[in-house]
Amino acid sequence: RFVANELTAKDVEEWANLIECRDDIGFENQINKEIIWELANPSLGQTILTPERAKTILHKLSRVPSD
Repeated sequence: RFVANELTAKDVEEWANLIECRDDIGFENQINKEIIWELANPSLGQTILTPERAKTILHKLSRVPSD
């Protein structure tokens, strides 16, 4: 939705913060955990979410094997 201009980078950050702080949500793998952290903490990771970065993240997620 971010790539389609339906959400702002701030919307994605707020969503990721909600996911990151919940103890009842587990992550299937380390990549998912790292991506949520990156999206929730853009100033700490110093990675600004851009459409190009979002596409890279989506590509990375599409290559993660599912169990």
